[in-house]
Amino acid sequence: MSNGLATALAIIVGVLVSPFVRIYDILTGAKVKEKADIKRREKRYNSLYEPMIQKLKKRDPIKDAQEVFKTEILYLPIDKNRKSYTGLWQLSVEVANDNNERLEKNEYIQKYAFALYGLDENEVGEKYIINFEYDELSMEYKKVFNLTMLELSTRK
Repeated sequence: MSNGLATALAIIVGVLVSPFVRIYDILTGAKVKEKADIKRREKRYNSLYEPMIQKLKKRDPIKDAQEVFKTEILYLPIDKNRKSYTGLWQLSVEVANDNNERLEKNEYIQKYAFALYGLDENEVGEKYIINFEYDELSMEYKKVFNLTMLELSTRK
C-alpha cells in the first residue's frame, strides 16, 4: 500500500470513529470529571500560591540584591537545585559553584525564600497546576535581582 493511500485510509477511519469517541466521553463523563479535577487542583494550588505572590509583590529585588551584596555575591537560580540563572543566560557570567549552598544559608534571603520557588507536586501530593501570575512574578523578580547583583559586582 502506498504512503498516500495509507494516510488517506487513516484519515477516513479517524473521521468515522471520532463521533464514537465523543459519545463514549459523554456517556462516561470522562471530560466532565477531568475538568472538575483540574478546577479542584487549580483552586488548591492557587490558594497555596497566593501568600507567595503577596510576599513577592511586597519585595523590591533591587533593594534585596543591594542588601545581600553587602555581605556576598549571590544569584537566584531559576529552580532550587539548578545552576541556571534567569537574566544571566545570554551573558558570560561565572557563578560560583557553591552559590546555591550559600543561598540556602543566607539569612536575609531565607526570610522570603519560600516565595522564590514554586510548589513541588511531591510536597503537595498531586499533579502540578501552573500559576501563571506566580511564574511571571517570580521570574521577573529573579531576573532583576540577578542583573542588579551582576551590576553591583562588576562596578569598579
